[in-house]
Amino acid sequence: MAEYFGTNAEAVFATMPERFIPEKVQDVDVTIGYDITGEGGGIWLVAIQAGTLKAEKIDSELPECSASIKTDAETFVGGSLGRIDLNAAMFAGKFKVKGDISVMTNILPKAFKKFSLAGEEQAEEFISIKAMPSINQRFATGAHMGQWFKGLMNKKFYAAKCPSCGRIQIPPREVCAECVVRSDDFVEVGPNGTVANMDIVYYASPDPLTGKVRSTPYVTLYLWMDGTTPGECLSFDLNPKDTNRIQRGMRVRPVWNEVRNAGIDDLLYFEIDD
Repeated sequence: MAEYFGTNAEAVFATMPERFIPEKVQDVDVTIGYDITGEGGGIWLVAIQAGTLKAEKIDSELPECSASIKTDAETFVGGSLGRIDLNAAMFAGKFKVKGDISVMTNILPKAFKKFSLAGEEQAEEFISIKAMPSINQRFATGAHMGQWFKGLMNKKFYAAKCPSCGRIQIPPREVCAECVVRSDDFVEVGPNGTVANMDIVYYASPDPLTGKVRSTPYVTLYLWMDGTTPGECLSFDLNPKDTNRIQRGMRVRPVWNEVRNAGIDDLLYFEIDD
């Protein structure tokens, strides 16, 4: 059988029972399918249920699994040994995961000790502690964004008007992007607007601070607010209930939070103005 990095795919699966850590997965019930292509490949089915393990090579196609992994034998062995970066392999299309990605990121790392070659010295186990750091900081908005947030608290939208060309920018900025002069005059615009464009997001990235993933699909609108200079767009979320109805050119209105504290959460979203 073909070997990669001094071993093969069969050995990775054969050592699973001795590397299994049942006490870490007592509440887990998942099946993982492996479709490993190329020389030394095959199809394996791994089931983890309430602290028990069953790993077997099968001759049929993979059944429906919690997660299915498709890769070549070299990438699989190299990734198991830590010689190949599986994140880079995923971006390159050489390591594909279908189904629940958390099986790869959360369950498998705690269910098994790291695979290593016979006689290879075991490194000390890496211990990670998840924590949310809290830093006592105060951020000043400045006069222009301060006026913007004060407006949100009072259900109003304020923009900055250029004293030279009359350009109205929203949210307000200190300097006109066209004339490069200070814009210290504020005017109230909106509250309604017209949809100039939109982004519909079907795959959301995890929040870098909390790790939580936003529900999808969601829509980000680019709005021409009433009373602003054409081409000046405000970007904000759409009410999820309007996701399947929204179109360019539609009129929308703001929906405000009942409790407002001069922050971005004062404005919940925009909705179609029927």
